[in-house]
Amino acid sequence: MTTLIPGEDKSMSLSAQSILQAAANPIVVLDLSGRVVFSNHRARVVCEAEAGVVWTSLWNSKLGLEWTSLLDNAQGGIPGEIDFAHCSRGNEIGWWRASVLPIRHGDQSVSGLLVSMHDITEFANAVQRARTSATTDALTGLPNRAFFVEYLENSISEAQVSGEKVWVVLLDLDHFKEINDDLGHDAGDVLLRGVAQKLTKLPDPVRLAARLGGDEFVLVLRGRAETVDPEAIVRPLIEQLISPITYEGRRLTSKASFGISVAPDHGATCRELLKSADLALYMAKDLGRGGYAFFDPLMQAAVRARNQTAERVRHSLNENIEAYYQPKIRLDTGALDGLEALLRIRSSSGAMEGPAAIASAFDNVDLSCRISDRMFDIIISDMRRFLDAGLAFGRVAVNAAAPELRRYNFAREVLQRLERAGIPPRMLELEVVEGVFLGRGAGAVDDNLRLLRKAGVTVALDDFGTGYASLAHIRNYAVDCLKIDMSFVQGIGNPKDEAIISAIGSLGRSLGLNVVAEGIEEAYQARFLRNVNCPIGQGFLFSKPLALTDLMRYFSQQDLRLYPWMHRGCCDGPAEGGLGNVSDVAVMHSPLRQ
Repeated sequence: MTTLIPGEDKSMSLSAQSILQAAANPIVVLDLSGRVVFSNHRARVVCEAEAGVVWTSLWNSKLGLEWTSLLDNAQGGIPGEIDFAHCSRGNEIGWWRASVLPIRHGDQSVSGLLVSMHDITEFANAVQRARTSATTDALTGLPNRAFFVEYLENSISEAQVSGEKVWVVLLDLDHFKEINDDLGHDAGDVLLRGVAQKLTKLPDPVRLAARLGGDEFVLVLRGRAETVDPEAIVRPLIEQLISPITYEGRRLTSKASFGISVAPDHGATCRELLKSADLALYMAKDLGRGGYAFFDPLMQAAVRARNQTAERVRHSLNENIEAYYQPKIRLDTGALDGLEALLRIRSSSGAMEGPAAIASAFDNVDLSCRISDRMFDIIISDMRRFLDAGLAFGRVAVNAAAPELRRYNFAREVLQRLERAGIPPRMLELEVVEGVFLGRGAGAVDDNLRLLRKAGVTVALDDFGTGYASLAHIRNYAVDCLKIDMSFVQGIGNPKDEAIISAIGSLGRSLGLNVVAEGIEEAYQARFLRNVNCPIGQGFLFSKPLALTDLMRYFSQQDLRLYPWMHRGCCDGPAEGGLGNVSDVAVMHSPLRQ
């Protein structure tokens, strides 16, 4: 560039000084030792660059080292550039881009250095806004997945050097979809923001709280293994999240499940750690929502087995699923009162298995609903066959789980199927457990059940007495029948179990509800139940669940069944050890016992 300093022993020309003083940007001239030879007014305002001051002394140590490197390069004839944040005399923080250029003599030797600074605050802020937008969740203000991935990868790398561990705590809000379905997405957004606020207030060793998307959040903890206890963070957080958030007069709760993994034990990359935490979260939900689980390598095998089960069921819905039927018997007359339809699936070996064999498939809501649809197809077809054959089968009870009952069109679809088959709705009964009335989605359940009952379908409360606020459900929801759980029936002979059964029988009679006992295996159980206002029973004493062909034979041989237990004086109670005298009460001629 043009020489502005004719010689080291001469002053800058007045014309050059005038040009530089008039410049809007800070400009500084340094000698080869790095001292300020000249600074214009703007430079003195922005960085207090008075003549005689060593330039690098004006900056903090880190920035001073960068300046030193730039000045050294410029002395060798290599220009350089640097961007930095700086607080001026007016305490205004701005961003600057500085260029360092060598000042040359006519012989091209370097005689000094020129520093020219440009205000890039507006540009830097725009860049920062763009970066913030790209790495921040717009709804909650938390860091988003992109920021989390970058942060976690850096944390893992740094921890490998420092000898620390890094924990990933993945949390998922339980039943969040039901809030959106019941109250709308605005309510869901309020809940998500409330959760985010709680996560930002967590103490060390939590280094980051981020939202991955939907109702899924993540925490990153870091520290020495002996000083960090993730459970000390998670346990109180579970309680904090349960604390309700108010939305338009409604109280929203944010119960959550947690999965925890740690590096390097469970993975050396962000992807591996997140996958391990996700498996642990899956297990936490399986064990009971609202808790937490640590990753265990055995979980991978369990998930693999689940996926294989789901895949097997998905590809065999039409071929391998069947309905078996267990008769319900009037305990006062021995007559058939109705049937309960039970799911059976054919295994690869050809054996028929119960629902427990494919229990994991029901965790998949879509697959659970498909299984339910298939069962209704089979059952309604069988009911039509019974009617065409002139068989008096009473009423067929079908189990309905929460995912089906939470479908807004569930009741209408069931009634349409019955109508197409020409089956009166009064011939169908839905069995539900108390859990379907709890939590989010209960409104849809109630609407579906009321519509079904209005059409004539009856509703039975299954496993009564083993769940939650049973009496409140009877009062608030429309049910027609109480089913005594088999655990109480098996306990007959124990005064406490007998008292519970008697209370349920009296409650049903007082409220005008049917009462059915499950799991009757001994004659003394049937006699006791009959005597305490339980008119209907089912169990192996009468029949095991029957395939359709066996059930048709059952209908044709009803007149062969004898029930000695019905007669007074026969087996009034369990023998010593809790077992009845089986030889005295066997159903000698019943084909159902074969």
